[in-house]
Amino acid sequence: GLPHGRAIVVIAVPAGPNTPYIHSDGKIYRRVADSSDPKPETDRFTLDHLWQRGQRARERVTTFLEREPILSGDESEVSFIDLFLLPDPLGASGQRSKLTFDEFVKLMTDQDTPDIRFTCDNLYTMPDGFVGRQIGANDPYRLHLTWQHFSSGFSIVTLPLSSSMIDVVGADGWLRGYKHEEVILGMIKAGHYTDSYMVDVNQLILFVLCVFGRQRQLMEAGNIRGPFYAKAALHNMWRRIPFLDTAAFIRFVDKYGFPVIQFNDGFAPPGKTYDSLRLIPDEEAPGVGSQQIHDAVHLTADVFSALGLPAGMVVGVDDEEDHWLSATKRAESVNLRRSGTPPDWS
Repeated sequence: GLPHGRAIVVIAVPAGPNTPYIHSDGKIYRRVADSSDPKPETDRFTLDHLWQRGQRARERVTTFLEREPILSGDESEVSFIDLFLLPDPLGASGQRSKLTFDEFVKLMTDQDTPDIRFTCDNLYTMPDGFVGRQIGANDPYRLHLTWQHFSSGFSIVTLPLSSSMIDVVGADGWLRGYKHEEVILGMIKAGHYTDSYMVDVNQLILFVLCVFGRQRQLMEAGNIRGPFYAKAALHNMWRRIPFLDTAAFIRFVDKYGFPVIQFNDGFAPPGKTYDSLRLIPDEEAPGVGSQQIHDAVHLTADVFSALGLPAGMVVGVDDEEDHWLSATKRAESVNLRRSGTPPDWS
């Protein structure tokens, strides 16, 4: 019965999980039946119920962040990082991914998208999503680069870090191919650093950048809208020493000594709550843009800070040959020599 050229727009506002919602006037309002005027809520039971609903949503985020791979006995010394990627962490929009396994396989084996290649050769399903692993010619039972993608649109990406006993990094050529190899070996000897591990973090920024790009592809294919949030979890780090092949790192160590990590497991940014997540804004343009690089650098700066390195190790700029991007390129050939298999995400 509408007049010609007229329409009715129906807007559905779902119940949000981040309750209670407080108005700018400091009051919490509740709509009464179909009345157009909401009433200030004063009932303690109702307010407690609203608070508990928001608390349960936050607890689900914490539970997700506390997940970690189960390691075998001989992997107890492996240092690794988990990247948690969460679109709509509190579930306010109620979105579920429409991604199929075939679409997941197509994306995780894609090598044509510039700058965000992240390929896997071992792909299968899990109860609530899909798994992609990068194995190559390595033992498939070991901890490898692994992507778990859930129907919520969430992802957990696990990256084992290359490490070596400090007292043999020179003898076995573990640093061979890096610009500052001789300087670092001299600093190790002069500082009497023994009986621990050195962890190579030179490709971490590029890894984060590629992961962000692939996550956006998975969200788009699964019809998951909006930005996502990110956090890194660091595992098996106690008494490790990070290594970055830049002049900024050399100057830092020369002035302050090597940072010896004093925790085994931790988060970057710190904390495991919804409020501690780093927001990664929505990026409409395909490929890697300046916003994505900015976001990847700043999350990596969070990780480096946890590892004892100030943010300037990443954000600061040296001459071109000593910039973190140059170190990343050197790391690619170094890792190829170490393992015989180049990482497909670089």
